[in-house]
Amino acid sequence: MKIDKQLIKEKFNIVDYIGKYILLRKSGKNYVGLCPFHKEKTPSFTVSEEKQIFHCFGCGIGGDLIEFLSKFLNLNPFDVIRLLEKDSGLKLVQNDREYEKKEREIKRIYEINKRALSFFVHNLFKTEGGSKCLKYLNDRGLKIETIKKFLLGYAGIEWDRLFKYLEKVGYSKNDIEKSGLVVQSGGGYRDFFRHKLIFPIINRYQEVIGFGGRALDNSLPKYINTPENMVFLKRRNIFGINYAIKKIKEEKSVFIVEGYMDCIMMHQAGFDNTVATLGTALTEEHVKFLKGFAEKFYLIFDGDNAGRQAGLRACETFMNVGITPNIVLLPDGEDPDSLIKDNKVNVLLECINNSKKGIDFLIEFYKIKYSLFTADGIRGFLSDIEKHLQNITNPLEIELVYREVAKTINMTPEELVTLLNSFKTISKIKEPNIEKVLSPEDYVLAFLMRNKDFILDIDEVVLNGLSQLHKEVLESIMDESKTDTLSEKALDLYRRLSIVDIDGELSYKAFVDNLNKIKLKDIKKIKAELSKEIAEAEKAGNHEKVKLLTEKKWHLAIKEKEILQGVKK
Repeated sequence: MKIDKQLIKEKFNIVDYIGKYILLRKSGKNYVGLCPFHKEKTPSFTVSEEKQIFHCFGCGIGGDLIEFLSKFLNLNPFDVIRLLEKDSGLKLVQNDREYEKKEREIKRIYEINKRALSFFVHNLFKTEGGSKCLKYLNDRGLKIETIKKFLLGYAGIEWDRLFKYLEKVGYSKNDIEKSGLVVQSGGGYRDFFRHKLIFPIINRYQEVIGFGGRALDNSLPKYINTPENMVFLKRRNIFGINYAIKKIKEEKSVFIVEGYMDCIMMHQAGFDNTVATLGTALTEEHVKFLKGFAEKFYLIFDGDNAGRQAGLRACETFMNVGITPNIVLLPDGEDPDSLIKDNKVNVLLECINNSKKGIDFLIEFYKIKYSLFTADGIRGFLSDIEKHLQNITNPLEIELVYREVAKTINMTPEELVTLLNSFKTISKIKEPNIEKVLSPEDYVLAFLMRNKDFILDIDEVVLNGLSQLHKEVLESIMDESKTDTLSEKALDLYRRLSIVDIDGELSYKAFVDNLNKIKLKDIKKIKAELSKEIAEAEKAGNHEKVKLLTEKKWHLAIKEKEILQGVKK
């Protein structure tokens, strides 16, 4: 790629760009700050405004603005150049056929998505199925102006109506397929979204990058997104950013919720700086993106155990990037959508005003998890808390946090530091390799024996993938009183797993990976069964059943692809 690096140096101030993401202070001719690529307490990250380069004297990473943005935002050079071009309106690559070809492909996807959006909106207001969808939205408490503002739409129940429309207006089968709006089926193409409420996903440059769809019947999955492609990546993109970006910049704060409807209802209630993830957990890429515009971050969760677990993980993600967010816990069973619909905005505001700083939330969470009246309880409490302390970079905040933690266990900050230092030999970070000798099912159960709070991660798909023996052990983990009634084989497995050493910072990642392996095995089994049923239905000439079974198998394939992408990461 023939990048005009001299033009970039002339038009983009590296200090201004890096300063969006990390705190820099002037030091002589240069600027210094804490390196975002490794953990440090003393600044060794240096930026030269004169030379338009950066270098960390701690970890050795350095380069120009393109290299910083590539590494920090986890973007390839092509995407960095597109980002800079969009922000400036400049052409930074000249006479590069490969770049221009890729740019044309991306623009075509945007055009097709824009056409599809018009199609979906028209369906919502001008078709019989759309009328029912509109009633559903009204029943959910959405005002007509909100529906129009967010350009909500409806995908009809027809098999390939959108495909035929896009082909009719001049797009090739290949280009339509690249957009993710259609998939190949039975030698032809069919629409990816059918009989769904449609949420357009638009980036901060007002480009339609994809869609979210909610089932309007009892079919599963309940929510689907455009399959990932050249312009749509769930781990990087955020719903509502096109509407929220102005307010986020003005107020330097952002509310982050878990779903499309929560986000839309927050906007309807006047919280215009609200965004939502795309049906996936919050990622460091999401956080780094928002860090370029906001200083205060409010994460809103249900106040039940699942919400607290989600808050814990989101808090960890933020603190890994050096940010301490505010956690907003709502009353049990409530979410922003339900509170606003029931005219309880005052309750929502009260919860926001009573939000807990991330570290306070963590202290409270682990106080519930451990008994602070025993040595083992205090050790477990401090071991978990220390993982988060290591990610805090603000010296003043570090001191305040140590004081709060010390107060919790009736110590002075100095005594706490001494105690934590004595744990260093115990809390070495190591990558667990035990999963190499354990089956995925064994590893998951061994992990849960030590981390019962993650029992909720065992969903129906995982449960279906467990053998009867593993299910028996799982029941005894959930209810220890059942250990006495275990069969001989189950008791033997329980004892063997209870002595497995899987402690370590990376054990949770291994747990998630093994959960995914179990899901993939179960999905593969179901797909094989569906293939047999499809063959039998084809033989019997039952075309309706073939269509139904093929759609189920296709949804499983999409789910399988998403899981595989997660495993690769």
